[in-house]
Amino acid sequence: MSKSYRLTNFLRTFAEAGYEDSLVLRRETAERVMSEERARILEELRDDDVRSIRELARRLNRDAGAVKRDLDVLFECDVIEYDEKGARKAPRLKYDNVFVEPLFTR
Repeated sequence: MSKSYRLTNFLRTFAEAGYEDSLVLRRETAERVMSEERARILEELRDDDVRSIRELARRLNRDAGAVKRDLDVLFECDVIEYDEKGARKAPRLKYDNVFVEPLFTR
């Protein structure tokens, strides 16, 4: 059974269980993306609306440039998107659910 076939079945199973708006990250990508600070960013985005990168940085008590770099990685990996309103870029979670590809599938 090919890897793409197994992944398709994996995604179908999640959709049938009600997890339709989902992203599956490759394990290697998740290892690169999921630092402790980026997890804090995702938790903040999950729990509340954020109007700008600077607002998010203030909430996290972090430098805005460092938060922007972390957001760039999350954007590149398709985990977040930006809602652009004028000069402000508001980061948003792109999917309701993010899963990491399993180590083993049958």
